[in-house]
Amino acid sequence: MSKDFLIIDKSTSIKQVRDMFLQTDFATLLIVDEKGQLTGVVAAFDFLKLFDVKGKFDYEECREKPVSDFESVARWGAITVGPQDNLGKCIEYMSSFRTRYLPVLDKGRKVVGLISINDIVKFLLPG
Repeated sequence: MSKDFLIIDKSTSIKQVRDMFLQTDFATLLIVDEKGQLTGVVAAFDFLKLFDVKGKFDYEECREKPVSDFESVARWGAITVGPQDNLGKCIEYMSSFRTRYLPVLDKGRKVVGLISINDIVKFLLPG
């Protein structure tokens, strides 16, 4: 589990999300509310959904709009695990829900970490 992750809120603009993906190695941004509780996730892969199959998307027109205006970009009500959950549950969730990342939440729904497929592979196949 990584304790290194990026948090945004639903008012974060499309441009800010774009810049975070371009300027960091993070492929997932966690959306929290004013209480710091997880409300959704933006994955870099889902960010591509802004562009339909014909590539129609007016970035200049939409760049300052909040991520919450674009339902296809964020996954609201993300699949999560808790610190007490075992590796088997993480693998099951990743497989069943076809996700590469699982936010780890405490009992108050605050993010305490993020588990990635790479974390699991490194644990199962060290060295």
